[in-house]
Amino acid sequence: MSKSQLWKLRWVLGAIGILGAAAQAGATITFPPNQAPVSAQAGVNTSLLVCRFSHDVSKKKNDFRANINWGDATPDDLNVAVNKSGGQRNYRVTRSHTYAACGVYTVTCEIHYKVNTEVASDTNQVTVSLTSVAPVMTISGQCPATGDGMTASVPNEGAGTTYNWTILDAQGNDLTGTITSGAGTEAIAFPAAAPGKLMFVNILETVGACPSKPPAIHRVQVDFNDVSAAHPQHNDVCRLAGNQASLGCGGGNFCPDDPVTRNQLAYIGLKGKHAADNPPYDPPTGSGGYTDVPDTDDFVDWVEAASSAPESWMAACDVNRFCPTDPVTRAQLARFTLLAKAEVPLPATGLVYTDVGILDFAANYIEQLHNDFLALPTPQTLGCFGGQYCPNGAATRAHLAHFLSNAFPALQSVP
Repeated sequence: MSKSQLWKLRWVLGAIGILGAAAQAGATITFPPNQAPVSAQAGVNTSLLVCRFSHDVSKKKNDFRANINWGDATPDDLNVAVNKSGGQRNYRVTRSHTYAACGVYTVTCEIHYKVNTEVASDTNQVTVSLTSVAPVMTISGQCPATGDGMTASVPNEGAGTTYNWTILDAQGNDLTGTITSGAGTEAIAFPAAAPGKLMFVNILETVGACPSKPPAIHRVQVDFNDVSAAHPQHNDVCRLAGNQASLGCGGGNFCPDDPVTRNQLAYIGLKGKHAADNPPYDPPTGSGGYTDVPDTDDFVDWVEAASSAPESWMAACDVNRFCPTDPVTRAQLARFTLLAKAEVPLPATGLVYTDVGILDFAANYIEQLHNDFLALPTPQTLGCFGGQYCPNGAATRAHLAHFLSNAFPALQSVP
């Protein structure tokens, strides 16, 4: 049997496995309704996010393997490792590949769970273009209220150009049908989706049968129900959520006044710090090293990553305990934020805030972060009111958004 015949046989056997898995009761591998579009440049080896999926029981990424059919003449890519994708039971398959020619390819992502206990597959489209320069898209605004009219446009490329617009949300749901005018032209109008939704506005320009440019993608973060434009941390929440460092607290809300817990800080802090990472940041699989954060905990990967090298900006609260649900004080939040930045503070002066003395806990971190925020292109305040910092007060989710969005350059805008 030739090598190519062997590849085909392995793929057929995999397909048979898919049919068998579909017949199983209680199969738990699920894919979003629409996978996010993927783009590449012809002749260039590119890291591609092939597919996303979730599983309602497992948390260990090593429980899964993936088989990829690239949709071109390349043999199948088998036994590919799977990575985490934000939530405890969300996963992604990222793999490098080179497409020889431009075009649109259908790639199949086949997931195997625990040595074929469950098998499921999904398809995605990869658009391969001749150039790596995407069109420049202009969006009318960021963080609109639900239902607000939005516009998106790219330069007109002249006769023979086709403009294919699509809009997805963060879960892959197709919102393209919400476009109210301009579909097929260089400029569209559409309404902001539901509260707290993150919208991905995409444009693919084609000339003839071959895409002339890779897709341009712009994010639009819709306001949360409980964070209006008048909220003092409105822009901070917009940037944090728009960079996918937080999805809110559910139901289209952000819960800005809720206290931040230590496990939330580990998760949102790591997501915010690594918002610009490509491929996306993927913490190591947690082992359950803390007695109060077992390996079945939704935050275990993030808690152990934040408190271990190379991060190490959080630590145990007691012997073998992390105290995951304890609230974080404002003094602790300043200290953790500066440690996450790997910035060494100058000695405290005790002259910045009336309620933060030179010997108080985290005084040097509070004063250093205060000075850092004043040095930003748009200076930001750090205190609570009346020249005070309120170091022992509970840090809220809105405070966390404010600290992180101004501490890390990756969160300064929504792409």
